[in-house]
Amino acid sequence: MDNPVKRYAAFVSHHPFTVLAIVLILTIFLALQPSVKQAGMSYEDMLPDGIEVIDNYKILADQFAGSLSSSNIVIKVEPQYASSDEVRDIRDPRVMQYASTVANRVKVINGVTEVSSAADVLKASNDGYLPNSIEETKKLLENSVVANQYISKDYTMTLVRLNTLGDVDAEEIVSELEDAVRITKPQGVSVLLGGDQVQNAQMMKLIGPTMALSGTISMVAIVLIVVLLFMSLKHGLSSMLAIIVGLMWTFGILGLIGAEMSSATSGMLSMIMGIGIDFGIQVTMRFRYEMRTGMTKEDAMTATLSSVFTPMVTTVIAAIVGFQALKFGRLTFMAGMGTMVSIGLVSCMVAAMTVVPVALVLGKGTMWERIKEKIKTGKSKRRNEI
Repeated sequence: MDNPVKRYAAFVSHHPFTVLAIVLILTIFLALQPSVKQAGMSYEDMLPDGIEVIDNYKILADQFAGSLSSSNIVIKVEPQYASSDEVRDIRDPRVMQYASTVANRVKVINGVTEVSSAADVLKASNDGYLPNSIEETKKLLENSVVANQYISKDYTMTLVRLNTLGDVDAEEIVSELEDAVRITKPQGVSVLLGGDQVQNAQMMKLIGPTMALSGTISMVAIVLIVVLLFMSLKHGLSSMLAIIVGLMWTFGILGLIGAEMSSATSGMLSMIMGIGIDFGIQVTMRFRYEMRTGMTKEDAMTATLSSVFTPMVTTVIAAIVGFQALKFGRLTFMAGMGTMVSIGLVSCMVAAMTVVPVALVLGKGTMWERIKEKIKTGKSKRRNEI
């Protein structure tokens, strides 16, 4: 028993409640850590510092705040009835007045640095006033060289353009933009949002559902596989503890170190589960094999952990080396992927070497056997009485 691995294996096997208490304390501690931050996938986030395009971006962002993060409010003509008073031409004064009102509401949003629209072009050409007739509007726009920046060639759409600071909360900005356009629109007009901040906000919203869906599908598939593999629900669920507890620890550690999760890195959860379940399977299969030799459950688990420890650690080290090599590339978000998977695999391996053995030892304990024996005895007595 001089071998440290064997001493560890014997400790886990003969002191399962002590190990369980340590695991619970660690799990509670990590559960109390801040939630993992969600991050967008802008080019600034993905490209590394030191290359010309990012250096130029930072210079321009510093000198011209908000000039590189733009969004649009699209006002579109969509009449539904042929013989109605609905807007047919985007140059209709009702639309220009609506665009002007929306622009004024957007200007007061925190983080918005500049707002412009076709209404501004008209005011600049008409002593600060909007024309009252469509004919006058057409004439003023025809004489403007910048009108085509705001009005489509077929006169069905017009834009309210806005620039924002680069470090604003995209979801908050989009929410305020939605409030700004939530005023009475002219009949036959619809409003859409587009641009950088809108895309970032949508990306942020998709991270949670994407993680939930991919995680659920992966978890269900893995459960079916391990249950069919062992032909035992108990052993299948015991193996699953490696990734269930491992993922809980992973999120706790990521929150502890202040890591961020984007739509790209969220896809790594399925990879962690796919690799991590192998650790739980190895422990469970080896334990079942050792139990066939007639050993006690404690000795069987000691032999199990002594046998699987080295190959499991070697596998994790090799995987970490491979994933950490992503840091040597120049795409920064790839380094985040490598860190997340590395932490996930270590967490799953540690869970497989602690939680899974405890579940298997306690699941095959004397108390469990006595309960089953009492159930069998009770059934036999009832049969005899009958």
